[in-house]
Amino acid sequence: MKNLKHLVSLVFVIALVVSTNPVWGQLGLGGGLQLSVPQDKFGDVSDLGGGFNGKCFYQLSSVYFLGFRADFDYILYSVKHYEDEILDLPVDVETRYQALRFTIGPHFQTPTGFARFYFSPMIGIYNYHTAIEVEDEEIDDVKDAETKWGWNISGGVLFSLTTPENGPSLFLDIGIKQHTVKNIVTRPDKTKSDARDVTIHAGVVALL
Repeated sequence: MKNLKHLVSLVFVIALVVSTNPVWGQLGLGGGLQLSVPQDKFGDVSDLGGGFNGKCFYQLSSVYFLGFRADFDYILYSVKHYEDEILDLPVDVETRYQALRFTIGPHFQTPTGFARFYFSPMIGIYNYHTAIEVEDEEIDDVKDAETKWGWNISGGVLFSLTTPENGPSLFLDIGIKQHTVKNIVTRPDKTKSDARDVTIHAGVVALL
């Protein structure tokens, strides 16, 4: 969590500097709801998730399609029930996951038009809370919290909602992300595997 605090502090300082220098470019703030679909081995032990996200990005005036972006995501996954085998014994397992994600990266976006397309490769801190319950008194339950580096590829479209002469312009934000985190606890014997999921989000963005 120490790394997360340092990363948040860095982004806050950068945002403060650029927001006081509007001649450099345009600041965007937004947020919305998201649906998470676990993939591969993570999909075997985790069910669909839902949550919210927030984003802050800054488009440079000198290079219209280039900017910088920071995202915050929270996902709570549904409880997953499945059968597993531990110590050669068949057991019923119940898993719960929740994730906090804070990522930064470059932001590429078309600068004008009713529909503005964007793309961002991002890296940052991923915090996973894992709770695994086994329906067998001889096998201990697992409660674990891990903070690791992870990355995602994000893309989407901003659809213009309002374009006032004065004040912020509002956009409907529809996007998708592919997340990857290496080696988190996924089984009752604390076996680790990569956590991959796809999130689909919808929200509103204001360009200030």
